[in-house]
Formats: sequence, structure tokens, C-alpha cells
Amino acid sequence: DYEMVAADLSSIDKRTRVYDSLGGSCVQSHSRTHAVLAQYMRSEHEDKKKSRLPEDFKSADAGDVPQQHNSYDCGVFMLLGMDFLARGLTPKFSQSDIPRVRRAIACTIIKHGKASNTRGMVQEVA
Repeated sequence: DYEMVAADLSSIDKRTRVYDSLGGSCVQSHSRTHAVLAQYMRSEHEDKKKSRLPEDFKSADAGDVPQQHNSYDCGVFMLLGMDFLARGLTPKFSQSDIPRVRRAIACTIIKHGKASNTRGMVQEVA
């Protein structure tokens, strides 16, 4: 089984977080995901900063993540959650918001030929 999750990597906060709208129900744990993210961060830090990644760098599953109630909305949940995070907001939405957000994504793609929207998906939830 596969599922789509999102990751938030921050060298400022010295942490990576994994956002999983299925609560890890398709995978036993995100230990492999965290290991891949940690390796990526180590490689990038060594390449860009020419030094080792600090030992106090943390990896964790994000806490209070909005949860989907089916097996097919993970992409919309991931996009909407990342839209919230990119705006500095805590992801706060529910399954009932997804049809409206899905329509907003489709309209944006049809109108602009790509998924860029100056309004953002967050306004579809508000």
C-alpha cells in the first residue's frame, strides 16, 4: 500500500516533520521517510554549508494533522496542507472542505493551464 504524505523541512527550526492525512494507516511508521529526509538534509547541509548537519536536528511526525476519511483524497489534503504551511498557518480543514477545494484546483488549472492561484486554496476553506 502507498499513500501520499508531505514533509516540512526547516534548517531554521532544525527539524523535519511529516504530515500524514491517513494517520499512518497505510504504513506502520514513517521511520523510512524520516531516514530519507535526514539523509537529504545532511547531504544538502554538507554541500551548501560545507559542514555537518547539527546533531540537535529533529525529525518527527507532525501532530494535529487534518485527517481524510477515504483512500483517494490524499493529494488534495497534501496540497491544501502545504498551502496552509506556506502561508505560515496551521492546517485547519476537514473532509467536508475537500469537494470545494477540489473544484477550486480544477478551475485554476482550466483557467491558467497550471495550478498557480494568487488567492490560494486556503480561502476555499475560510
